[in-house]
Amino acid sequence: MGRGENFSTKGRGENFSTKGRGENFSTKGRGENFSTKGRGENFSTKGRGENFSTKGRGENFSTRDRRENFRTKGRGENFSTKSRGENFSNKGRGDNVSAKGRGWDWSI
Repeated sequence: MGRGENFSTKGRGENFSTKGRGENFSTKGRGENFSTKGRGENFSTKGRGENFSTKGRGENFSTRDRRENFRTKGRGENFSTKSRGENFSNKGRGDNVSAKGRGWDWSI
């Protein structure tokens, strides 16, 4: 459960990946590649272009995101679903972009 500088779904830090280890954007980031299987400089787990999502649908950061959101189901400009720490989660309290509007509410 990403404990590094990744933006993960359960990340406890600044994680982008679901299980990111290090500064990778992939779910299991191995090395300095952005995909799980490292096919170039892709951001998705299966590396289909320069996506940040696990299945790479456009320029989203989430697995199911259909906008330019950063979380898994992308409701607004959040970064994770359950992130605790310096992430922008839907449970964010403070100046986080939260779905429940505690602070800066960018949610739908």
